[in-house]
Amino acid sequence: MKKVLLFAIVFIMTNMVTQNYCAAQTKLKPENCTYFQIVGSAKPVEWIFVGPDNSGKNKKWLELNNSEGATEYIETERDEWSIYLKAVKGNFDVQIDLYQMELITDGENFKIVNAKDKYDYSKLIEPYNKGIGQNNTSNLIKNGNVHGYLIATVEEVNKSYNAGYSMYAAAWPLMKEYPGRSFQSGLFGTWMFPANREPLPVKEEDLYTDIEGGLGWWNDTEYPTTTPKFIMGGVQLNFDGWANGPGAGKGRDWNENKGKYGVAQISPWLLFPPDGLNLKQGTNGEWFGNGYLPLPLIEPVSTTAGKNIPSGNQCWTLFLNTGNFKGPVAFFTPYFWSEASIKNPLLKGLFLDTRPSNANKEFQMETQYIHSFEATDSKGQSYSRMALTQYPVGADGNSELLQRLMVYNKSALWDKVSAWFKGGNPTDGRIGIEKSNAYMQKFEKGVEPTWEVQGDHIPEEKRSLMNISSFMNTDVTDSATLRIRWEGDFVKIRKTNNGDLITLPQYYKLVKSGTNDIGTWTAVVSGDVPAETGLHEKNFNRANDEYERESLTYLTPNEDNSSWKTPGPAAGPFKVKIGDGSTLTYYWYRFADQPALLNANLSINEREEMQRRVELLHRNWTKDREYLPPPLTGKLAYLDEALIVTPPKGLEVGFVPIVTKQGLEK
Repeated sequence: MKKVLLFAIVFIMTNMVTQNYCAAQTKLKPENCTYFQIVGSAKPVEWIFVGPDNSGKNKKWLELNNSEGATEYIETERDEWSIYLKAVKGNFDVQIDLYQMELITDGENFKIVNAKDKYDYSKLIEPYNKGIGQNNTSNLIKNGNVHGYLIATVEEVNKSYNAGYSMYAAAWPLMKEYPGRSFQSGLFGTWMFPANREPLPVKEEDLYTDIEGGLGWWNDTEYPTTTPKFIMGGVQLNFDGWANGPGAGKGRDWNENKGKYGVAQISPWLLFPPDGLNLKQGTNGEWFGNGYLPLPLIEPVSTTAGKNIPSGNQCWTLFLNTGNFKGPVAFFTPYFWSEASIKNPLLKGLFLDTRPSNANKEFQMETQYIHSFEATDSKGQSYSRMALTQYPVGADGNSELLQRLMVYNKSALWDKVSAWFKGGNPTDGRIGIEKSNAYMQKFEKGVEPTWEVQGDHIPEEKRSLMNISSFMNTDVTDSATLRIRWEGDFVKIRKTNNGDLITLPQYYKLVKSGTNDIGTWTAVVSGDVPAETGLHEKNFNRANDEYERESLTYLTPNEDNSSWKTPGPAAGPFKVKIGDGSTLTYYWYRFADQPALLNANLSINEREEMQRRVELLHRNWTKDREYLPPPLTGKLAYLDEALIVTPPKGLEVGFVPIVTKQGLEK
């Protein structure tokens, strides 16, 4: 071993999560730990797993920045927790102990730090390559990801339609196989912000709050499937907290609210799992109807938490239209929004408890992370490969992705419900679509794609766009339906038992021009990618994902004095296994006694008035009646049938089911 290692005296422990990952994974796939450091008195000694040597039989490692610049090692053996190396030149043996995270040589132990499996190795080994007459890094495959948006073009509507919206979004399996927890992508959805009151007391960028949930997959999804789930996605001020459904907020520490009590259940017929609302497994292109409209379930108040901070009475309520459930599901409590004003009174009256919604919204498909790999051949040409990505396709060859975007004013529903609650005639809950109440926002032709390849090895200013517009035709869009036709030799149709899917190109070549030194990733066929890159052999198995771990169980507080136990449920526990493999434990609570309302800054009298109003809804609104305007074409998606429940006898009116646990059971 080279002398610099003998002076190792400083051990900087960072990136512990990554180190633990490498330690756990390397026993099966040592190549996942592709980089680590040993810190010495002069400069860090760096170790890299390179891959097969020129013979293809030996696995090669490099030690860089030692006293001789670089040393090659061949892997001689591995067992469950160690990798053993021997220097190509000289009599140096090394053991990489993955349990203790130490490198052992000549009786000396050196702590491993900064272990990574995503790194720009090319910069490190360039001096090494020049020293041995190599000019490429073709055997170094870098991890990356595809990130970006598909942005629909819609007309601007009159700002008076400021009391919510509805839409139909296609639901489908974006990936052929679920690739792991790094994967995060929504399907088409929107962001509903409050309509700002001018002038604002703070900068607009410091006032981020909205409803932005929808269909998709997220890093913190515990029980993922290829079928998407739905979350509500209410965001408190600047992401201080969020609420995805009853009992589902930011983090798992119940000592910190952070939106966990932000959503109250209103439907007596539907379970809302904290991991997201499950659709029927195998859903492929059917319409998932959803939208938010305010209901006056409470009166506005002038004080909040004992302070001179008003809270409004807008209970923004999720309405669904699916094949087996229709109607209101749950709502954001006004306190979820106004809570931020307690910390900063300048912000009072600026949130969705009080403010109307912004009539004009973005409609986009946001993709945060689709797995990809990148490699360079011996000629210096870069190629990438992304996980198999797919879209639904109909008999006409088109992908229908969004339909019937509706915006509403308060005469569509609020005014009728408010009059009813004050003693007027009951309303059946059908949302008015007359021109005076609502408007269908029209699509314009054109979708702007911003997909790009990212990675730890790519500086932000060097990220290259993917030229997916070359095989994406949006001229098939009409005013009511957003459509895309995927064209060309690079796209293929995949037939399944649940309908056809279009698969997008997996392989791309980085093409640069005289004026574009960043380049554009252009689709190519598999045969155009040199075998030496190793991209053909790579896979996107879930087991290879750096964030893969055991699924965690959702638990709610169990203390006798918690709001989950006092006054507590009226019936339960009940259990049901759902399509993602998890089991739900749930109880029936009196509506006003559910934990969300006990933590919503409401007096007993206020909660009892809410109870009265919701009992009117339970008696008059059913789960099989149309509330949202129906889609114009196509079929409705179905929710997981196991989520549809019937109230116990005697609890049909004024009681709601609340999930208290979600986990895997044998």
